[in-house]
Amino acid sequence: ALISLYEGRTKFGRDPSWADEYLPNRFVSLQQFAISISDDYRTIANYSQRNPTLIDNVKAIDGSEENLETGSPLKSGSIIQFGPFKYKFQLTSQLGSSEYHTNGRVVAKAGAPNA
Repeated sequence: ALISLYEGRTKFGRDPSWADEYLPNRFVSLQQFAISISDDYRTIANYSQRNPTLIDNVKAIDGSEENLETGSPLKSGSIIQFGPFKYKFQLTSQLGSSEYHTNGRVVAKAGAPNA
């Protein structure tokens, strides 16, 4: 599955009224995590107190609605884990844009959408 993310924040969770990317699984919190992307930073922020999001086996920094930069830095090869799920965040370069992969599938692309 392809999920394209552009500059700004994308929220992941089980609550379709909150999440930009709906994850319909009982092991996912209503408000699980958010990934923020800009030219200057790539972060992941935890929004779940009962089911924390881990980045490289460390609880991700809790998110802030006021500050998109709040969160744990994401780097190529980082492992994102929440509930029973584990994903590898892989940064690659393709046609001048940055792409991020989880389990071999693209989850985010920085920059403008391709026409």
